Amino acid sequence: MANFTVTDIDPIFLTQTGFELADQTIIPSFEVEGLFTPGQDIIELYIYDLNKTLIYTDYNFRGWSIVQDPSITDIEKASTIELDPGKDVQDAGFDVGDYYSLYNFIYREFNSSINNTFYISDISGDRTELRLKSNFIAPETIISEYPSVLERLSNPQYFDEFYIGFGGNEYEIVTNIELDGAGENLSVLIKLYEPLPSQYGVKDTLYVISKSAESKAYQVVFEDDFILSDDLIKIKGPNINLDFKDKINNSSDYQSVSSLLNVSATSSLDQLLSILEEQSTELNIDYTDFSNFTHFSSIQTRIENFYYKVGQIQSFENDLNTLSSVSQSQQLTTNTNLLEGKISNIIKNFDGYEYFLYYESSSYAYPKSGTLPPYTLLPTGSNTVLTWLGSANPSSPFFGGQIYSASLYDEGNQSNLYYTVPEYLRENPSNAQYLTFVEMVSQLFDYLWTYAKYSTQKLQSNNNMNLGIPPEMVEDALNSFGFTTYRNNYNSQDNYTAWTGLNPSLGYAPPTGSERITDYIAANLTSSLVNSWNPYGQLSTLTSQSYVYPTDDISKEIYKRLYHNLPRLVKSKGTLAGLRMLINIFGVPDTVLKI
Repeated sequence: MANFTVTDIDPIFLTQTGFELADQTIIPSFEVEGLFTPGQDIIELYIYDLNKTLIYTDYNFRGWSIVQDPSITDIEKASTIELDPGKDVQDAGFDVGDYYSLYNFIYREFNSSINNTFYISDISGDRTELRLKSNFIAPETIISEYPSVLERLSNPQYFDEFYIGFGGNEYEIVTNIELDGAGENLSVLIKLYEPLPSQYGVKDTLYVISKSAESKAYQVVFEDDFILSDDLIKIKGPNINLDFKDKINNSSDYQSVSSLLNVSATSSLDQLLSILEEQSTELNIDYTDFSNFTHFSSIQTRIENFYYKVGQIQSFENDLNTLSSVSQSQQLTTNTNLLEGKISNIIKNFDGYEYFLYYESSSYAYPKSGTLPPYTLLPTGSNTVLTWLGSANPSSPFFGGQIYSASLYDEGNQSNLYYTVPEYLRENPSNAQYLTFVEMVSQLFDYLWTYAKYSTQKLQSNNNMNLGIPPEMVEDALNSFGFTTYRNNYNSQDNYTAWTGLNPSLGYAPPTGSERITDYIAANLTSSLVNSWNPYGQLSTLTSQSYVYPTDDISKEIYKRLYHNLPRLVKSKGTLAGLRMLINIFGVPDTVLKI
């Protein structure tokens, strides 16, 4: 039997039957001890769910017992009745969750009941007077009981005791009763305390009752009583509390800021600074589709701003080339550092889209020369760049390109904050600075919007590095599931190799897409090993360009694989299939580690 707790509650919580509170202040109230007469009085049981929806009725409930009061001389009457609300609810078929039980103690006037009813033959205009007739109750029964009913109605003690009921604990208060007619035409005239509710009308059936005692209500709460059968064969779980030396990166030698950032290629330093300048989580945004990152701002303006920045960078680079052709002096060194600082300041403050345009090789990115990174950006005035940039002016020789595509997107983007500015302000040239300010705010909103949009991706366990949960968040997601993560031993190398995949002294080669994680770990190869090691299969020799992508991404890709396969790993832990899956996730060939 389920465990339960029973709490006494006010019946008004479940039903509004009775006088309104405002009227109760002017109607005298006093306590009268009621007596219950078995055989004449009955108990109605109503059970409600937690939403106070009626789910069970018993119009002649018999699950009660009498506790006789010695002071009562009439053995046929009782002043105390014993109820068991928890058992009553359970016997009704409910033993899980919260319920309410309500008990009405009533006497059926004129021998009427839910199955022996009157019907409404007429309703007054103000709906407070009813004419009742019956095809089931004999006129003799009505006439014989009428004097007793009228006498009790006249008694102030019974002022709130007579009702007409429609079933389902729906009652209306009766203030007066009168007989009309005789024989087959006999009818009962009813005066109601309040107008009859609109859902009831002529020919609706009802019965007349009086209360023997005030209703009682209880809340019954069943407690969860789960019995777990422990008949499973348990296997010992993994010991994840072992203290491994390589759980985190091995300590590196002490280095200064200058040694960490020292590189002969200024462009490599600028790329690294741009990555380190970003303080938030890097999202998996596909920048080839404007709708992925542009919602409130103008993508055309953002492309034009980037083109302007590239023009500034190339102008500063031309000045640097001019300075490098003259003899060195302290003043020239100062000017050189100033120009390099201006270039670095522009690049390290790139947003995600500008970083994509500047460093990636794609038909959607800024045109570049070279087949291997680092690429060289083409001059802003070259025909290739102007064709890529394009124009939204049909008369322009460069009509089309990114600007035209961006203008079409902006025109169809009704969320663009530009359209919140009244047209008469947009057309006034004096408001150009205000429109620029709106564009700046719009781009800030887009930055926040992308994080709100992509926040749900943390629930996507796609093992593709560019889809689903961002790689930078996977470690925290695994830890939240109680999975201990381990750092790789390679992202403690130089910052360029770890963050950009670029070894400035060697360069780097792009991945072909068919490599394994073990193929990427080719750090610190000697020249003799470089010519003999051939992990890719399709390459006859491996040049000194050993770093095909950032080594910090090695651990992130492993984490993505673990996160994607975590349910299967938990389900199959300790089995041959689970162990094989784990070894494959870490990219260990079966020729190295056999089960």
